[in-house]
Amino acid sequence: MFNIIGKKAVCLLILVEVIPADSFLTPQQLHRNAIINQPSYITCTRLMAGSDVSNLLYQEQEKLIVKRGELEEEFVSVVKPLKATVIKVRGTGKAGGFGKVSGGSGSSNNKASSKAEGNAHAKILKKEGVLRIDNVLSADTADSVREHLYNLRYQSEKEVKEGKIQPIQRFADVLLKQNRCDLTIPLGAEIISEALEESLCKSPVGSTIASVFGDDAILHELSCLMSDSGSQRQNVHPDTPFIDGKGPVLYTCFIALQDVTLDMGPTTWFPRTHNKESHDAFMDTYESEGGGDSPKDKLIKTKPAVLGTLSKGSCAIFDSRTLHCGTANRSDLSRALFYFSFKNPNVGYPGNPASIRRELASANISLGALMEDLQSFRKGKGTPLIDRLGSQMQNKKDEEQPVEEFDSDAEDDGGDVEQRESDDCHPWTSVNPILRLRGPVASGYGRGGKKLGVPTANLPASLFSSALEDITNGVYFGWAVIEQPHSNQGGRNIPVKAVVNVGYSPTFEGEENKEKIVEAHLITKSSPMEKPSIAFDDKDGGDYQVNNDIDEIEGDFYDETMRLQLIGYLRPEQKFDAFPDLIAQIHQDIGNANEALDSMPYVFSKEEEFVKDGVDWVGSGGGDGSA
Repeated sequence: MFNIIGKKAVCLLILVEVIPADSFLTPQQLHRNAIINQPSYITCTRLMAGSDVSNLLYQEQEKLIVKRGELEEEFVSVVKPLKATVIKVRGTGKAGGFGKVSGGSGSSNNKASSKAEGNAHAKILKKEGVLRIDNVLSADTADSVREHLYNLRYQSEKEVKEGKIQPIQRFADVLLKQNRCDLTIPLGAEIISEALEESLCKSPVGSTIASVFGDDAILHELSCLMSDSGSQRQNVHPDTPFIDGKGPVLYTCFIALQDVTLDMGPTTWFPRTHNKESHDAFMDTYESEGGGDSPKDKLIKTKPAVLGTLSKGSCAIFDSRTLHCGTANRSDLSRALFYFSFKNPNVGYPGNPASIRRELASANISLGALMEDLQSFRKGKGTPLIDRLGSQMQNKKDEEQPVEEFDSDAEDDGGDVEQRESDDCHPWTSVNPILRLRGPVASGYGRGGKKLGVPTANLPASLFSSALEDITNGVYFGWAVIEQPHSNQGGRNIPVKAVVNVGYSPTFEGEENKEKIVEAHLITKSSPMEKPSIAFDDKDGGDYQVNNDIDEIEGDFYDETMRLQLIGYLRPEQKFDAFPDLIAQIHQDIGNANEALDSMPYVFSKEEEFVKDGVDWVGSGGGDGSA
């Protein structure tokens, strides 16, 4: 990496990681570099859209995640296999499952017993946060689905390699991508219809989800997690945050397509962690006085865990707020989990991008409509809904265009974000490269707090020499730390969410900044913000709740050193016709930044060493002559 050292006595640096270009080149460029056998590097400051979770951000965090995962593996001492619960309902057998329904599907007795069994499972699921049901797929169906999906993976990887499609069109993002993939599944293949019919209609899975969300639950994901030999253990995480006063957001069903043995990397869940107490502890990563365990580490050490050592055709259903992780695959085999999730119909954006083909996501398929279509399939009457969606997806595939090469030398106009095709539905992107700044807070123009009601901590461009010239003007988000060693003053020495403007403040006509400056608003519970359109909240309104432990930052912090790590981008800087319009947009920016930093992978970046300790950056000892 290279760094630019500020001119003041307290060094202020902007660190720009020099990342191997192979990390985000197209297949054509990778092939060309392989031929000439010369590594290439990209050092320009650009923004990449495409996937919400940029390859760069994963590369930044991969070593940290692997190291943390190994540590957490040592922490987990109380663990046992996830067992199927015996549900005794008249008209069904133990634990439900494939083949338990006898007679016609229209039988009122069958419908009543299926609903009763679903209610019984749902009661356990709501209490524990995770539930196992056996015999969801027959062994033959599981084998056929596995063969079909590995063939689909092979074909998709071939199309990506040949540059015919982009990876995001076939694969969703997943933590620790090496030897692990999340293959999104199209509808239309008969074997997929059979698998959905068996799991949702013949087993208690459909009635269990309907018992909580109703028939209007929305299909949110349809995919297959494949963990190959050598895949690393993930960090413990929830899929969506806990929002106080709100119920479950997603229920996900993992179905094993082969026996999952202990050495194949079974998923680990921590039952009864889908609550405020567990999430508050999980978010608190700071050691107690005297060097004791942080609340997060203590939670992982003491909370009993269960392992998804599932038999072929068995499933685990879990609340998306339940803490869990994929473990390391130390076997010689690849492990496949066919899965789908359904969303609470009263919730908008749930807090994490969905692993689903775009055409299915936009169709808003309800659980009731899908089950009705699958029951028609069982009777031999076809699947009009699935056929229509499958046809749309085939037409979309026929229209797909080859991937255009990424021109790393293209001129940056100072405001645009390079657009890559993506299924993202949120107003933010990851930045490339990640920007790290450190220096003393200076007094600004006095208009953030006084005129706009949004106080800011400013880092003038003069401290950076010309380093900011090539950085795109606009609104970013990330983590800030106000350094004050050995201080107990509120808001110091801990990561605080931040929304940051880099630019000249053009709305203040005649009073624009004379130089490009960095203005950071540190987000607290008192920050003014608009509820994002994609908030992890109910569609029907109510107060927007900030998931933030910082009530207020005490006093001003002029001349105190601030660290900033900018990991995401919201919008270009723009000139507004009136101050009310500017203020409204700032409130929206704060809400979007707050929301983004609660989602993955951004929430993990606050655990990086630069954010936590301010270490491992050139010049931290007082300067570096080679920088």
